Amino acid sequence: DAPEAFKGKTVLCVGGRASGADLAREISHHAQHVYLSDSTCQSARQDGKVTLVPKTIGVDSEGKIQFDLDCPIQPDNVDTIIFCSGYD
Repeated sequence: DAPEAFKGKTVLCVGGRASGADLAREISHHAQHVYLSDSTCQSARQDGKVTLVPKTIGVDSEGKIQFDLDCPIQPDNVDTIIFCSGYD
């Protein structure tokens, strides 16, 4: 409800449809960085403080986020993961 709660944080939004895109955009005004994981994304690309990445496939034992399609981006500094499953 309050995107300013993510001030200075690194956030992963899992789900690239309307709710995920909306959350990533709103949070990016306050967060240090936002990753937006979308199952239809074929390669990573950055737009300001938001990086669009392929589907999230896991988090390893050291806290690195793993994305599909051999994505070279593997952040290990994510503070919060948000599952964006749509609007009610």
